[in-house]
Amino acid sequence: MRILFISDIGDWNHFENVLNEEDPDVLFIGGDVFQNAKNAVNEELERVLFETIPHDSVKKALRRRWDFLINLSIVRFYSVLQYAARRCRVFVVRGDHDFVYATPSTTTRDLFGHSPYDARKINAIENCREISGKIERIDGLRLLGLGYLESHYLKTLRSLAANQETSPDIVLAHSENRRRRIICELFKPKLFVTGHSGFGKRKMDNVWVVGSGSFPANYATITIRSDTIKSVILKRFCDYRKQYLNSENFYCAEKESRYSRWACRLCRGTPGNIQFQNSTLLELADRLEHAFPTMIELCHNHHVFIRIMKKVIVTESGVVKGNGLVADKVQKIYEQFIRDLLKGDLTRRRS
Repeated sequence: MRILFISDIGDWNHFENVLNEEDPDVLFIGGDVFQNAKNAVNEELERVLFETIPHDSVKKALRRRWDFLINLSIVRFYSVLQYAARRCRVFVVRGDHDFVYATPSTTTRDLFGHSPYDARKINAIENCREISGKIERIDGLRLLGLGYLESHYLKTLRSLAANQETSPDIVLAHSENRRRRIICELFKPKLFVTGHSGFGKRKMDNVWVVGSGSFPANYATITIRSDTIKSVILKRFCDYRKQYLNSENFYCAEKESRYSRWACRLCRGTPGNIQFQNSTLLELADRLEHAFPTMIELCHNHHVFIRIMKKVIVTESGVVKGNGLVADKVQKIYEQFIRDLLKGDLTRRRS
């Protein structure tokens, strides 16, 4: 059984491509499905505008814009569920951001007649189930769903654990970091996949804990055979390569110190739409990605160069712009890269 796990949605635009490429048997969605509407509007800016602009007509226009973005996010979510359910089984839990939009403005209520995140509407789609607080069976495995409400309150967690006759094999949750060890101790699953925060995989009390990060910047695929977890592969969108790469190629995959909030980095462009002629700089960019994860850009402007943290520029000649600790570290990595490159050339010549 092959599982595709996504959570904390920043943008649905690349979902169909990822689903078709991975071709899973089961899709897990770990909550925060309406987050892109939140990202689309700067709430702080809206608050300031509402406080400073006296004209009601402008306020109404801003509110209509907000309603439009939320409605667009809602429509897109249900269309994605229908698309995925025609190809695999889909299981969804509710995130904390999904409660933010559960009491929308009048425009949204007029459009849908009820809260946008509606378990009944999700369950009405064939092959699709909303499982917050529920147990489902997939290929003989017990799957427990824990939405944000179920995982946030200890009393609710302990009550659910007390009602379980046997431990679930898989827990799909939208949980905070501070609740994850408690969930592992209470339910003792073989696999615990969770949204809300964190990108990585680690063992916790002999339980595989997998955080997929924020889609489409990150996602995870899990393969299970004969009740045994065969593989957990984390993938992250590499901005300068314009394609998904296994995160095991990067520094950030498994260290617990990096198992924390990751900002959503949206995919810009279609994977594979750019070909770089300078393979040496591409290899150097991969080396720099280890030291500066998610901060590398490979740019074209008459010539190819690498930009780190938007302030340090390095070419085949070394650091040409920037100063300070970051520039010094980049220069050291560059010099080591050149030494390794020359050593490799000497090795090939001898052979």
